[in-house]
Amino acid sequence: CSSDLTGLAKGKQSGLLVPSDKVDGSITLLRGCNLLGRDVVTLKSDPYMVVYYPNLSTPVYRTDTQTNTLRPEWVGCDPIPVDKDDSEATITIDVWNENPLPEKDNFLGRASIPVSELPASDSNELTLKLAPRPKEKDADIARLVNRLGEIVLSWKMQGSVGGRLVKPSSTAAAMGEKITEKAGPRVAAAASE
Repeated sequence: CSSDLTGLAKGKQSGLLVPSDKVDGSITLLRGCNLLGRDVVTLKSDPYMVVYYPNLSTPVYRTDTQTNTLRPEWVGCDPIPVDKDDSEATITIDVWNENPLPEKDNFLGRASIPVSELPASDSNELTLKLAPRPKEKDADIARLVNRLGEIVLSWKMQGSVGGRLVKPSSTAAAMGEKITEKAGPRVAAAASE
């Protein structure tokens, strides 16, 4: 679950760190529901999610790919630290269908929530409806705007993460690393569209 500014690697969190005195809580990706099936044979998808925070130019997390499902669950994803006082920040989550090379991955939908709209209470599950990107180029996504599904994440206040920044051991390896896995450059380029 990860990224740096050049691309994204599976199963790692990026080196973007919120100073520990600024961490108010964390989000954790849980599952997708009723996602769009993009595989023409199985009518399913191989979904993964990419998280951007505090803005779309900063990818910070990439989940592992769940195969052949419209209801993926991500177990054991690392929490992503959030500074709730950053009223300008937005958490944006893109959902993708992974394809074998040389095919491009398919965009499945985007959900966003401004940090200022995160609940003031602890331990909330948030359900976010997926939508097309602005100026969506994919005709299927634009046409099926009301049937793209939703994602569920959890929001936990600082006390739930021990009042400190949670930094998984894989973070150090991800920092500064040139990403070579197949989904990296495709997602980074598509996010800027």
